[in-house]
Amino acid sequence: MSSGALAAAAALGPFFVLETDPPPRSSADGGPPWRAFTELTDDPAVTRARIAAIRGAIAERGRLSVDDVPQRAAASLAHLGLVSRLISPSLGAAVLGGVVPDLDGLWWRDVLGPVPLTLPDPRGEVVDAGDAEAVAAVLARQFVHGPVARLTAAIGAEGKVSARVLWGNVASAAAGSVRMLGSASPAHAEIAFAVGRHLVDQAPLIGLGAFTGTAFRRSTCCLYYKIPGGGYCGDCVLEGR
Repeated sequence: MSSGALAAAAALGPFFVLETDPPPRSSADGGPPWRAFTELTDDPAVTRARIAAIRGAIAERGRLSVDDVPQRAAASLAHLGLVSRLISPSLGAAVLGGVVPDLDGLWWRDVLGPVPLTLPDPRGEVVDAGDAEAVAAVLARQFVHGPVARLTAAIGAEGKVSARVLWGNVASAAAGSVRMLGSASPAHAEIAFAVGRHLVDQAPLIGLGAFTGTAFRRSTCCLYYKIPGGGYCGDCVLEGR
């Protein structure tokens, strides 16, 4: 696939960046090395380590002990951050460039914040960027058969979080990506929100959230409220109850 679609997406912000360089054997900045994303989804030890890292970061930021942070909540938030990074470049490349990248072959670095991602020799499926329903159908198929589904299964197993909560995270992450895209590129906001509405209206996201205009409300909770001082997210089903 042309790198133009990924470059256009990357201009939207850090969550939309998907590099295409081969991962170096070592990190020039001395940070964590590049690793195949399949290690995170297929190796339980790597999955558990990521959950533990997020749990520790939450505890440090909130001046809590690690034991005060429920593991299920940490696992859910680890998942939410990662799926946001998986979804955003795909959505951006589809809406701005008419291509949905195939995320198999993805590499990542295990850092906090928007994790760096690279996809050497990128391939993708061409879509009509003006056809929101068609774009959503390709994205949904990617969710079911790609790393989003494998990550969801892995974190569900190791973090003891229900599939419904985690797929609700996917719906929330998709809605968040839509909002970020619309804010960064107002000319594409209408089609982005149309893609979002179609996306949450089909498997695997049916019943997990809905748009009312540009506002989104999920039907599950990411469990952030279980962390002392956590509260509710803006799209939480519990907000306002």
